[in-house]
Amino acid sequence: MRKARCFDVLVGDVRMRLHPLDSSLERVLLLRPQKCYPAELAFLRAALSAGGTLIDAGANVGAMSLPFASMPGVEIIAVEASPAALARLTFNIGLRYDQNSGTD
Repeated sequence: MRKARCFDVLVGDVRMRLHPLDSSLERVLLLRPQKCYPAELAFLRAALSAGGTLIDAGANVGAMSLPFASMPGVEIIAVEASPAALARLTFNIGLRYDQNSGTD
């Protein structure tokens, strides 16, 4: 059994670890991030500009929630049922804290 290959990359301004051989979403985030939910991300950025709560049900690796984690006044509730995706989401959240010296 071979070990799955992962990549630590910037997706927009968010650090993420992606496993493109295991997930089509992660493959798109790695190879064509500009094609991954541009209209939805723009809508959410505008809707959350004054703050608010974002509930990301089926959060996967955080592609729809982590871009907003640094916005002032924004609270994020990310829910993921898959143990593998939850582990990846948790790791990506940890990358964010590492990037900001754990101050968030």
